[in-house]
Amino acid sequence: LLTADIEGEAEISMLNAGVDLEADVLKVAHHGGNTSTCDAFLNAVNPKYVVISVGTDNPHGHPHQRVLDRLKKNNVIMYRTDEFGTVVAVSDGTNWTFKVMKAR
Repeated sequence: LLTADIEGEAEISMLNAGVDLEADVLKVAHHGGNTSTCDAFLNAVNPKYVVISVGTDNPHGHPHQRVLDRLKKNNVIMYRTDEFGTVVAVSDGTNWTFKVMKAR
């Protein structure tokens, strides 16, 4: 599920629309900012893996610790671009593999 820069209001709208949001992989919204990835949304998506696209030492403090705590509580495997560099998720239709490549 690719969420771009949606925030809590959009997450709630998606939940209220009754759409099946369950996904193996979630691209965490808004670089892991504290206005996204609420508990209800995270529970509905129920991802096994998350990718957080975030720059190293960004001035906004992303990803926010509350978001990281929610993700840890849900036992997801996290891939952060500030730690791993480029993250590529590949699926054979059943299983997922992740390839990471730090910038040189």
